[in-house]
Amino acid sequence: MDDNKRKPTAYEKFIRSLQRLYFVYELNTQISICEPWEKVFCNLLLCSCLCLILYASFAYVPSYCLLLFQFLVPGTASNTSSYTSADKFFSAESFYK
Repeated sequence: MDDNKRKPTAYEKFIRSLQRLYFVYELNTQISICEPWEKVFCNLLLCSCLCLILYASFAYVPSYCLLLFQFLVPGTASNTSSYTSADKFFSAESFYK
């Protein structure tokens, strides 16, 4: 018996859970069988596609994204006006100034 074992800290548990989640991600996407440079390429491709989707959703449908955010996080509805920043950006007055 080894009584000198110490309990892992919260930080070590967090790091271990992140490592486990990344391992599960690798197994589910089948990139665990790739070479290291292929893993980097696949991860960069996935991250760039995700960033483009997030940017496009906030750039082209901001009111729906705000409604979704207000639905997911209740209590954040500070302005219930339907006039969004995109409306201000595309208004005729700001276009000709």
